[in-house]
Amino acid sequence: MSGYIVGFGAAIGRGLVIKGTKFISEIQGNRYVKKESREMQGIARESLSNKDAREWYVNTQLPKMKELGNRILTLEERAKFHFNFRNQARKDTRDAMKDRKKAEELDRTDPIKTWEKWIEDVKKRKGLTKMEDIYNYTIEASSRSRPSVNENLGVSPK
Repeated sequence: MSGYIVGFGAAIGRGLVIKGTKFISEIQGNRYVKKESREMQGIARESLSNKDAREWYVNTQLPKMKELGNRILTLEERAKFHFNFRNQARKDTRDAMKDRKKAEELDRTDPIKTWEKWIEDVKKRKGLTKMEDIYNYTIEASSRSRPSVNENLGVSPK
């Protein structure tokens, strides 16, 4: 019995703190990301124009990710949180788009990657080899949106 208590205590000690909530694992962090999803914000599937969907993504989801991500203590977990939050925001934005043809095109041309595939791509494209550099790049890359897409849709990040 005491082994379980020690193990549980050690897991809590390594947990992350966001808004006063202690995260024991990445799974719990992912649950928090889902709480910030499109459904939880009351945005119906296929209800937004491309411009409205982009504005919600750029001006609501990305700033929220930055705010919450900055509260995570370790660099690795912060990078994973940003990566997962952005993937969820991208999925939710595509789900909310009325223009299903465009949403499906985005799924084909700019698919949502797994963490492992992302790390592999960053190593290949950016030539980064140290995990610390990859984590920092992930946080930075997850926090921005493409200016060309914003400009095309007439969206101004706030």
